[in-house]
Amino acid sequence: MKIKEFKNKAVAIVSAAALAVSGFVCTTSASAYGVDNALEGAAGQVLGAAGLYTVSPNQTIVYSELPATDKMIGFSWADFGIGAGETIEKVEINISAIGSEIGKWQGAFGTSTSSAPEYWAQSADMEQTISGKSGSITWELDSSVGSIVQTQYGGELKWGIWWIDCGTIVVDSINVYTDAYTGDSGNNSNSGDSSTSGGGYKITPNQTVVYSELPATDKMIGWEWAEFGIGAGETIQKVDINISAIGSEIGKWQGAFGSSTSSAPEYWTQSKDMEQTISGKSGTISWEIDSATASIIQTQYGGELKWGIWWIDCGTFVIDSIVVYTDKNGEGATTTTTTTTTTTTTTTTTTTKTTTTTTKTTTTTTKTTTTTTSTTPKATTTTTTTTPKPVTTTTTTKDDTPATVSTYGDINMDGDVSILDVILLNKGVIGKLNLNAQQMANADCDANGTVDSSDVTAVMEYLVELIETLPKK
Repeated sequence: MKIKEFKNKAVAIVSAAALAVSGFVCTTSASAYGVDNALEGAAGQVLGAAGLYTVSPNQTIVYSELPATDKMIGFSWADFGIGAGETIEKVEINISAIGSEIGKWQGAFGTSTSSAPEYWAQSADMEQTISGKSGSITWELDSSVGSIVQTQYGGELKWGIWWIDCGTIVVDSINVYTDAYTGDSGNNSNSGDSSTSGGGYKITPNQTVVYSELPATDKMIGWEWAEFGIGAGETIQKVDINISAIGSEIGKWQGAFGSSTSSAPEYWTQSKDMEQTISGKSGTISWEIDSATASIIQTQYGGELKWGIWWIDCGTFVIDSIVVYTDKNGEGATTTTTTTTTTTTTTTTTTTKTTTTTTKTTTTTTKTTTTTTSTTPKATTTTTTTTPKPVTTTTTTKDDTPATVSTYGDINMDGDVSILDVILLNKGVIGKLNLNAQQMANADCDANGTVDSSDVTAVMEYLVELIETLPKK
């Protein structure tokens, strides 16, 4: 849930394209509110190529000590030493947690501008989950905002923290990319920043994905690790997937990453469910891999990397490139390019309801990362268990025990309907989870007396407000 009480914003028009943004310029010193070592006159530094500027504030932030009325932390654009006439395209904030993984961040970016009367622009509210103790949060600026950023005359970059799961973080470094950058920034593919990883291995599938055509029972897309040409003995540390939307901004993505492993009996690992909002037509979704998981990833013998798309706001997008970082520096790094485009089809039919009966008043998407752990295995054909399972079919009949529906779509029995219920229902449909009588009653979301893939589709349509009520009529 967005913590709106933490934001004191005014709506303004800040670009010739009538871009609606919100925010205000606050001159309060961040160092007074749980922020140590704030940047004051720190020198900017060009990293590796023209157009890439960084500062390393090593700034400690205690979330509970940020003021309730202003949770934005400011940095002077002058600190970066950006060249005259350059246009800002991307800002990347690299953070690390103290004592725990970072978890979910909710917030926004803002900047001083040269556009009257507010002289301020602010991104849409964003959300990202980092399953590790370090990671990057990125702002991709569209051209209308980038062209009016005021890097002189005391202009500021601000980063808002409406919420963050870990109590204390360190802002290790901030990278700013401009239109003068000659390397491989996130606007084109991905930056191989040696401060976060070693050699980068890249493929460019240029793969178009139509979300509505992904099968209801398997929304993971896979690539063989062998395609990346990763050197023997190297350990995977991070995976970046660079995507671009067709015809709209990307918006919210919910999903996970997975990989083949060398660990019996499942030979599979999967990240926690993740969520990220990209306010632009291109961006990067990252998997920061902890050392225990990295040590068992199987990059040989047909091992696969998979990326799950439980939901994405834009209907169609392109996977432009995938970059894998290892613990080695770039000497072994190679680039392998594939040109085959994979199109995924499904036999599931989704019907959009054209009338409404009630108004949906609750939002449930913030529960998507609270109960799944990174050790949750993806079921494969090698799974061994001592608990008898039903025969896998595309249709599962209800338990014989009579039960009254408590809440349609509430499979985990928490009184709410969320993406977690979609995952559990999907597992029940394909025979990977035994649903009890109450769960089966709640699962019949089209009220036809049978639990199957059409019920999974019904819950997903309800969550994205294509239908207003369950059961689906």
